[in-house]
Amino acid sequence: MNGRNPLRVLLVEDDEDSREAFRRLLTARRYEVHTAEDCRSALDVAARQPIDLLVSDIDLPDGNGCGIMDAVRRMYRVPGIAVTGYGTADVRARCTAAGFVAVLTKPVLFETLVEAVNAAITPG
Repeated sequence: MNGRNPLRVLLVEDDEDSREAFRRLLTARRYEVHTAEDCRSALDVAARQPIDLLVSDIDLPDGNGCGIMDAVRRMYRVPGIAVTGYGTADVRARCTAAGFVAVLTKPVLFETLVEAVNAAITPG
């Protein structure tokens, strides 16, 4: 990402209403948001469209967000933010091990998401 172009976000969420809410919030921040509803479509988008940040649900119909994070990190070396309905220590540890820099538990407040994005994209 450079200073002239908008942040390119890959947003992965299987719940349509949640996906749309997150998309609107991120778009309002002037980010370029690409959405996917499952692992397969997320990897398809990532293969076609360079991204700067992954925001992914963990529990998806065809796998989990940790697998997406691993694949996307190998493609672009980008940070990721995990979103989960289960904020247990085990889930948080699994997400951190997969390379996510933040783990947010649903329901996610807009301010919390913005803070996590800012922390993820701030160097050093």
